[in-house]
Amino acid sequence: MSQLLQQSLSISLISSSLVSIISVNPLQAEPSLFSRVLAQSESKNIHNFNNLISCSPFKGSLTQSEQQGNTIVDIAVTNPSFSTLVKALEAAGLIETLSGENFTVFAPTNEAFDALTSEALEKLLLPENREILRKILTYHVVSGSVRSTALKNGQVKTIEGNDVNVEVDDRMVSVNGTEVINADIQASNGIIHVIGRVLIPPDLISTPQPRSYIGVGGAIGLSGDTTALSSGGASFLTKSVLSENLALHTATVLFGSNISSSSLALTLNLPIREESANQITVIPFLGGGVALRNADGLTVSPMVSGGLDIPLSKDFTGTVRVNAIFPSDRQADVGILAGIGFNFSLF
Repeated sequence: MSQLLQQSLSISLISSSLVSIISVNPLQAEPSLFSRVLAQSESKNIHNFNNLISCSPFKGSLTQSEQQGNTIVDIAVTNPSFSTLVKALEAAGLIETLSGENFTVFAPTNEAFDALTSEALEKLLLPENREILRKILTYHVVSGSVRSTALKNGQVKTIEGNDVNVEVDDRMVSVNGTEVINADIQASNGIIHVIGRVLIPPDLISTPQPRSYIGVGGAIGLSGDTTALSSGGASFLTKSVLSENLALHTATVLFGSNISSSSLALTLNLPIREESANQITVIPFLGGGVALRNADGLTVSPMVSGGLDIPLSKDFTGTVRVNAIFPSDRQADVGILAGIGFNFSLF
């Protein structure tokens, strides 16, 4: 049972990035290949304990007589809400492990695993990916029987080796920001706390790397000046990654048959952020460079540029940029550019 619980925990982590997994041979996949998929399935919501049962996907509660004499594995096998978890534990070879003494299991439900595509789940259950599955599932298991009343804010080490972060107050409990939807299911060899999402070991989470791209978009001016930048136009956008943190962002904007503007900025990538509501990854950047404008002659002006690159898939990146240009003969021009680029590698 312990093995099944661990596997199902890992599977729900694989939710939305299956495309990136399929592009690589699953038989030789590194743990990081699963991390994007898994990371996108984690919930950051913490629910009120008074509402846990009503919002829980867990099918019913177990009476004391039903629990008595049953191991963690027995409870999981007999409850239909844990059928996917049991399948994962079997594939990971963890049934015997979780039939041992004194464990606390943060057990994901079938609904948690449903966040994964069926193809992603099938790949994770393959014998070739057994070690990754074991790692994910054991990240849901803590040594010793720990009831919810004994949980405290802080780090708790799992048998996988990494810590989970527990947050508790008089109304709510969460593990790594994931809700506990049914607490304190007593087994003969430990405790089960039901959770709505699969937890991901931190060393399986890979940070998306900035990609070079070439693309198209549009531009519009934000200044009140009657210059070309205040008009709308089509844009040609590029990004060339120079190192992990440095890149060249360029743009050429066509405002008409006789007016164009080009910009080149050396930019620094700021810390990558994940907007948890939809698990959107954004890569902020900020830098400076020069802008060239062809309108009644060529002018060169200093420029400050900043914006966001948004990885959409392994092939495409969205971008939004704000350029502030400082001509010597008039007030600053400020414009915004947005577009989408096709990713490629320089090195």
